Amino acid sequence: MHAPADVASHFRRLAGDVLTHWHIQKRLSECARDGTAFTSPRVGLFFARVNNLLIDFLFLSVARLHDPASSSGQSNVSANYIVEQIEDGETKGKLTKLLADMALFVQKHKQARNKLLAHNDAASILDSAGNIGGFESGDDEVYMMNLRCFATIISEHYFNEPFLYADLAANDVDAVQSILARGLDTFGD
Repeated sequence: MHAPADVASHFRRLAGDVLTHWHIQKRLSECARDGTAFTSPRVGLFFARVNNLLIDFLFLSVARLHDPASSSGQSNVSANYIVEQIEDGETKGKLTKLLADMALFVQKHKQARNKLLAHNDAASILDSAGNIGGFESGDDEVYMMNLRCFATIISEHYFNEPFLYADLAANDVDAVQSILARGLDTFGD
């Protein structure tokens, strides 16, 4: 068994990565809908592929954050482990509620994670054309808000400090888009 504070430290990093990548993916999707430089014939396919990679990574990463507390006798860096190990009743209650709220989102795409992203289940791929799971517009935002709250609570509980992550990463997308647009203007689309 690992010390809960050690697991919480790694969980914060993983949660920060998920939130950062979600901000980037969300901004890339917004730019694609707005018909920006990311959709130009020269680079549109590349950024569509990057977006798909981010989506796959996000689904896998979110699923891993919700792995069981342990597997085959080994502790997992997961929200379930943190909730299981925390001793403070008030904090445990808050985290349990957030975990239940987040589980609503996680369950909606669990089958896709298990059958398409983590494994290449032939029946799922061939019979469904890859359309397994899904969620309503805005569900991701609710999940990410809950994840941020969960990480904030464990950060304050174990380390007496705020939870920080690269929440301005979407600005990087805008910077790349601006540079790309100038290059496309200079060299022609």
